[in-house]
Amino acid sequence: MRQIKERTSYYTLLWILLPFVLTFVAEALQNLNKPLSTQLKLLAVIYMIVYIVLHKINFNLLIISLLFLVFLGANMVNPYNWNAALEEGVRYLFPIVALMFGYAIRKHARILVRLFVYFVIINDLWQVINYINWLRDVDQWFYYHTWNGIPYYNATMGIIRATGLVVFFSLFGFINAVAYFLIKYYYEGRYRKLFMWITFISVFISFSYKTIGAFLFLLFLSARNKLKILSGIVLGLVMLTIIFPEKSSEIVQDLALRIKFYVTEGNSARSESYRMMFKHTKLFLGEGVGTFGGAASTKYHSPVYEKFHFNWYETTWITTTDTYYPHLFVELGLLAAFIYLLLIVYPLINRMPVKRLRVVYYIYFLLFVEALLTFALNHLGYVMSSLALVYPLIYLTKRLNGNRYG
Repeated sequence: MRQIKERTSYYTLLWILLPFVLTFVAEALQNLNKPLSTQLKLLAVIYMIVYIVLHKINFNLLIISLLFLVFLGANMVNPYNWNAALEEGVRYLFPIVALMFGYAIRKHARILVRLFVYFVIINDLWQVINYINWLRDVDQWFYYHTWNGIPYYNATMGIIRATGLVVFFSLFGFINAVAYFLIKYYYEGRYRKLFMWITFISVFISFSYKTIGAFLFLLFLSARNKLKILSGIVLGLVMLTIIFPEKSSEIVQDLALRIKFYVTEGNSARSESYRMMFKHTKLFLGEGVGTFGGAASTKYHSPVYEKFHFNWYETTWITTTDTYYPHLFVELGLLAAFIYLLLIVYPLINRMPVKRLRVVYYIYFLLFVEALLTFALNHLGYVMSSLALVYPLIYLTKRLNGNRYG
């Protein structure tokens, strides 16, 4: 890969990194101080909006954004609760702001890729500390606590799920999957192979099954010798089964239980939300912003759940349905939802061959798969780890290919 030199002053670096720092500090604080975490994320969004206004804006992206905002506003008319509508309305802006900010800082692509990789590796190394404290039975700073102060954490088969510094195991797996492909195709620093192995392993120790599945699919898709990859996976599974027979059996049982819970029988709030989406999505205007699926809808007791006779099954305690697409289509309606998704994927409408932009396509694939069972598309940590990188990667790819694609 041809070397591309970029000159970025320390002041410029500070301005472009500030929203990333605010976002990931907020992620680290979410279990310690939820109000402060929310305030930092809001500050990051406001800062990015100001930065975007003061810099070059992609005109077509702006036009589509304004069109979507018209539909968003229409779905906020006469809400059942203004707080719910405003809180959820702000979250709809996250992907738009991340894309536009990425466009504004696209010329600093090389340093951005490098620092993102370093951030992910720091998370991975920090996870070693998390494991040590977990084995020592220490009440760690990112643990959840019940109302009476009892600490607990996300675990699979008795093993703590890796979270690094970002607290959420699913986000940890996601940033490592993104970083793996950035290292493979764009990173030129020392320890490249070591970093690839670290991020590869970290995806799996997150125990985020959807991320692992999407990641393995992309590895297979990008492999030159697909038979070799398949053989390696089969051999690895056989060896793990021989070395750790009990744990392997538990993993298979856990995976089978999840498939049964979410897919085949569908006795969960997640599967119920998809049933509601196919049954109740309207063509033009939806049920309204803040009415279904999101944290605001449960916080302010949306009447839509009773209207739909929504079945929470055994998960009446959760704050969201943990599924993004039903939230989007039910709240905004079919037309607005499609405009929103078009807005998010708009950077893919360009003259560059898919092969040249494979990492950008991989990032989108990881993000959209993640949104099947999380709120990734309206989660600031996710979109800053994906959509904010899209335009910088497109710009960098053009530079690496001598701007032959305009």
